[in-house]
Amino acid sequence: MILDFEVYVFDCDGVILDSNKIKGNVFKIVLDEFPARKVKKFLKFHYDNGGVSRFLKFKYFFEEIHIVDDPDTFVKDYSNKFSSMVKSQLLKSTLVPGVENFLRILKLNKKLCFVNSGSEQNELIEILTKKEISKYFDLILGSPKSKVENNEIIENLSKGQKKKIFFGDSKNDYVAAKKSGMDFVFLSQFSEWKNPHGKFYKTINNFEELI
Repeated sequence: MILDFEVYVFDCDGVILDSNKIKGNVFKIVLDEFPARKVKKFLKFHYDNGGVSRFLKFKYFFEEIHIVDDPDTFVKDYSNKFSSMVKSQLLKSTLVPGVENFLRILKLNKKLCFVNSGSEQNELIEILTKKEISKYFDLILGSPKSKVENNEIIENLSKGQKKKIFFGDSKNDYVAAKKSGMDFVFLSQFSEWKNPHGKFYKTINNFEELI
């Protein structure tokens, strides 16, 4: 049963917030000054690598697609542009159906709950706080650390708690979960992962199926 686990880890975009399309649209706007064919190639990389931080995505763009002499400066500048634009949009986003009720149940059952997202950590904390759901989590983790690195932090904080499960909607989520020895629940409703496959504990549309 889903309540048999001791530690629950959640991605954010597409799992807590219906926000995947928002980020794709903002990437498109921020990179509008560059050739359309390059932006199209970048957006394919973005959609194929859900859950990867914006910093690594911009790094790929400025080192592999639109090569510049000082990629680190460009990555910093465009990440800042992205952040200022995406924050207001994320605050308007809706919660994935059933997620707050499920988190409430976990809280009542005194389960350890964490967020492990590719979103920038301080921005993520601010958004989940303003949406009044940060109270359900023992810790909210994001980039610049990778999801595997964040899972190591979760492991250290939950010593003795062996049964862990990760709720995600991307291949990156799945890989991070498996590398960390966690079971994996795939959420399909807002996922941009094409042809998802793997050894999933469960596949659900959204959290209403668990309540």
